[in-house]
Amino acid sequence: ATGQEGIERNFLMAEAVAVAPLGGGYWNSRLVRYLAASGISLYGDWLTTFALVVLLFRTTGSATGPALYMLSRVAPRVIGPTPGGVLTDRFGPVRVATSCLLAQGVLIGVLVVAADSNFIWAVYVLVAVAQFANATSQPAYAAMPPRVSAPEYLARTNGLYGSLVASSILVSPAVGALVLPFTTPEVLITAGVAVALG
Repeated sequence: ATGQEGIERNFLMAEAVAVAPLGGGYWNSRLVRYLAASGISLYGDWLTTFALVVLLFRTTGSATGPALYMLSRVAPRVIGPTPGGVLTDRFGPVRVATSCLLAQGVLIGVLVVAADSNFIWAVYVLVAVAQFANATSQPAYAAMPPRVSAPEYLARTNGLYGSLVASSILVSPAVGALVLPFTTPEVLITAGVAVALG
């Protein structure tokens, strides 16, 4: 699926459901779509991260470029969750997560153009804004498990989500490293954004 409607469909339109129904088995269609959408987004994000590190190193010719990128990536995550929680309470987790994901995709697309044009300062600004959007979306992701999983299965659902987070950090850069000799960082960034947007 593509566009906002497709992403919202992937995220189950969960704001319309207060709590997952009691009883029955663990797996249900909403849970599967939630985990699949979360995993795709996480893997795409880390593939983009890997490609941006390579692109900035090649563009600047210095290790300082990637180091500043990582600082720009991490610093906004300190402040983003607080307003994200307020927005999630007001508008619902699916709407907030979808809006933040789309904003990240647009910003990363502009970022590639800025890097190609050697506007390196703009790259760091765009990364910081994109990661602020990512951080803002985290309370929305945290609010979704009770809407797709029965209370007695919440720990299991949170464990699966944690496994997706950890595996994306390992697998996406490994895939990027294997593919990079046959392509360019710009192509990997585009692929990562496309995967993250579903």
